[in-house]
Parts: sequence; structure tokens; C-alpha cells
Amino acid sequence: MVKFQKKLLCLLAHICIICVCIGGIAIPTKVYAEQKMDAFQQQKTLKGNVSDEAGPVIGATIAIVGKTTGTVTDENGGFTLSNLVTGDVIRISYLGYVSQDIVYSGQASVDVVLKEDTQTLDEVVVTALGIKRDAR
Repeated sequence: MVKFQKKLLCLLAHICIICVCIGGIAIPTKVYAEQKMDAFQQQKTLKGNVSDEAGPVIGATIAIVGKTTGTVTDENGGFTLSNLVTGDVIRISYLGYVSQDIVYSGQASVDVVLKEDTQTLDEVVVTALGIKRDAR
């Protein structure tokens, strides 16, 4: 189905003439159709795995910087991210680890190894303020 849509869009780009009105004069142009066709053809999908020294990282966030597109890793540390364009910056992050940015250059897959961020998690102090004990 995708191949058919690409061929149809290509055909429409060559046939369609879009008119732009400048000062009341209609000027035929097909630049808009060509830009839409280029953007449609460039969108790709990236598959990958996220792990650390101990194995796969479950629930890591993978997002395209500046867009609302993103996903999380599955139980095997795997992910699939769609609607990528060459030059997009992909950010992989997880609590307690250093975030990594990868520039998408058209690759089909990527393997990422996250490193622990020892500076953000120093220590946790648990207190029991406000807890009352019942008299026995």
C-alpha cells in the first residue's frame, strides 16, 4: 500500500499545478507538491535496543527532540521509532542514567548502552514524620 501511495503522490506532483496568487495574478507552481512528496519519501523507521552493563533496560524513553513523537523500550530493551527524517536528534533517557543523543542519518537500527549517572542519585533518606503509633 505504501508503494502505491508513493507512486500516486509522485504522479500528482508531476501533474498538479498549484496556483499562488501574488497581487491578484495567479502564478502556477508545483513547489508545494514537490516539498510534500520529498517529506513523505524521507520518513523512515528506526529499530534498536537499549541496555546497560547488566542487560536490557525496560521502560527507557526514546523521543525525537523538538517533536511529540516517542516511544519506550519493551521487556527486551527493544524499540521501534517511526516518522524519522534524516537529521532528527533522538534522545534516549532513563532515570539514573546519562541521557544520550543520536543524530539520525538513515540507519535502520541502533544499539545503545546507557551509563549510570552517579552524580544525580547520591542518597535517599526515608523519614517517618507524622506517623502515630496506637497505644497497646
